[in-house]
Amino acid sequence: MTICRIRVERDTPESGRFEWATLGDRGEVLASGAAELDHSPVRGACEVVLASDLVMLDRVAAPAAQQRRLASSLRFLAEDTAISEPERLHVTATSASKDSICLAVMDRQWLGELLSRLESAGLIPQCIYPECLLPALAPHSWTVVWTGSDGYARTGEAEGLSLDATDGESPPVALQLALQGARKAGTGPLGIV
Repeated sequence: MTICRIRVERDTPESGRFEWATLGDRGEVLASGAAELDHSPVRGACEVVLASDLVMLDRVAAPAAQQRRLASSLRFLAEDTAISEPERLHVTATSASKDSICLAVMDRQWLGELLSRLESAGLIPQCIYPECLLPALAPHSWTVVWTGSDGYARTGEAEGLSLDATDGESPPVALQLALQGARKAGTGPLGIV
């Protein structure tokens, strides 16, 4: 069975530009390219990958006893770390532990525009993934993907962050701050892949 996977960016709902790949049974790339939604070479069911700067992943404190009742108020949990007002957010829980829950936070209006645009192009999203959760994660390590000008880091099973552009001489500030915070909390990685 083949899978169609598309990658979208912030301007995709407006510009229509996206990247696509058809994957085989073992995850091998059978075909790939870049296209516009108005002239899409792929149609039907697909997986959607959101560029790392579109989704904020955050771990927030939430006792296990409260986690079952949080479904209707997830966006208010993200209120402290999100810039937008809670009613502008689309928030999903990605995983939980006994004392915390991982949230994926994105702009609700942008997501609605994207889904509408995909539907009109004949693409039917079956699932949506934050890009930074796709790379493999080695035990006790973080995985960094760097394009030469920007990138992202996967820092946990359901955690990651978008990385800022650098001058090429020093690591991204976002990565430095995340490392400092993790070390201070005693959860820093043993290595970065």
